[in-house]
Amino acid sequence: MFIRRCNQVLPYGQLARADGGVLDPLDGPTADWAGPRVAALAAYAPSVDAWQDDQHVYVEADLPGFSMEDLEVLVHQDSLVLRGARRREECCAEVSWYRWERRQGSFVRVVPLPSDIDRDQVEAQLKDGVLRVKIRKAASAQPRKIEVKRVPAGEK
Repeated sequence: MFIRRCNQVLPYGQLARADGGVLDPLDGPTADWAGPRVAALAAYAPSVDAWQDDQHVYVEADLPGFSMEDLEVLVHQDSLVLRGARRREECCAEVSWYRWERRQGSFVRVVPLPSDIDRDQVEAQLKDGVLRVKIRKAASAQPRKIEVKRVPAGEK
């Protein structure tokens, strides 16, 4: 019988670069029997969207099952740092697991920001598993309307 492997496991470093975040090894049973390369693939890194308009920078991250106590949101230099941890509840210590797909462990995501933000005007909300961060741009970065003056005829 010939068995062909269809999933390729990328080295940990390649996965971290492709994702753009920092992945921590999973501290669950996968690390025990599958090795560090598979454990790194199973680590949790939330999906993040970032955009801006004239007055604000917005970042949203999918964090289903997280509570406010599980998260830390920081503005550090020119980056937004999202940190969190999801741990398995110890509800079933006497059972034998045969399937464990829900990811757990800690994560860190660093989202680059424009350098012209007001670090004192940051709001973060967690609702329905989505973290929404709104950062006001600095006054110097916001568009300013310039009045155009009419020059009377004959003046230079």
